Amino acid sequence: ASYQISRFLNLNKKQDLRAFYKGIDQHFVFTSGSTESINLVFKGLSMKFKKGHIITSKTEHKAVISTCNYLSSIGFEVTFLDVNEEGLIDEKELINAIKADTFLISIMWANNETGVVQDINRISEIAREHDILFFTDATAAAGKVNIDLDETPVDFLCFSGHKIHGPKGTGVLYINKNNPRTNFSPQIHGGEQQNNMRSGTLNIPGIVGTGVACEILNSNFNNEIQRVKHLRDLLEEKLLRIPGVYLNGSKIHRTCNVANICFSEVETDNLIIQSPNIAVSTGSACNSQSNKASHVLTAMGFEKNRLSSSIRFSLGRFNTIREIEEVYESYINHYQNSFNHLLV
Repeated sequence: ASYQISRFLNLNKKQDLRAFYKGIDQHFVFTSGSTESINLVFKGLSMKFKKGHIITSKTEHKAVISTCNYLSSIGFEVTFLDVNEEGLIDEKELINAIKADTFLISIMWANNETGVVQDINRISEIAREHDILFFTDATAAAGKVNIDLDETPVDFLCFSGHKIHGPKGTGVLYINKNNPRTNFSPQIHGGEQQNNMRSGTLNIPGIVGTGVACEILNSNFNNEIQRVKHLRDLLEEKLLRIPGVYLNGSKIHRTCNVANICFSEVETDNLIIQSPNIAVSTGSACNSQSNKASHVLTAMGFEKNRLSSSIRFSLGRFNTIREIEEVYESYINHYQNSFNHLLV
């Protein structure tokens, strides 16, 4: 599994197999998912550094934001960077936020609600230039963009198995053990499994299943990316031709699978209820049962009516063109019935 995952992340791809197998397990910790991985790193580093400053963004997953809020409550300073209307952070603002005691920068590779992809290459360069540890939550990026850790060195990276069609309840935490500063205090003590980084019996079926999911993706990665992108583009082409319908987030810097669409002046909860066979959400899939406005779209500066009029569509390996047609037909009918005056 470690071998397949490392190939999936393009890690040490130039090494021969013997040298590769010798040390690869030192770089991976298997967890229950990205939420645990995030908590493991952030809290483990806080116990090591005792005090200091963390930089992240306002559009991170709640696992990062909530953990940072907790650390702030016990004395750590946290800077939440703003994003522009496309959902991208500003490089200058990141650099200006760095302080003498900044020990961690955490910026997600891709946003789970909008698919917006940050310039992780440049952010990792900034972190290295200032000798700061860099963590990236790649949960929404894994399997959707080409992650190459030989070309984009990071100190920590996490993703969840189920996001790449692997088993639920399995997470992968990559730790750059070539950097001695990545050592941190373990949060679960016991049998000293996984190089004493996370004690407890390993979830062997979940780990093997995640490795197999990586192997399947590796075998047809580029073709699958283009197929899903074609479906997303087809969906957007149909929906965005409707007057009053807009795309949220960057049209260029994003993953192949997510379309966050605003249906102007319509309460999207009603559209979702009227199309019960279509699985979509108004924000993160993790918060699909919450009625709160998306913190991601809020951070992007959208007004209240746009927040309540937006739907997140997420496509994957098992979606088809026929399903795209069904989504369009369903939503155009319900939208037209709600606001016929907006349509021509």
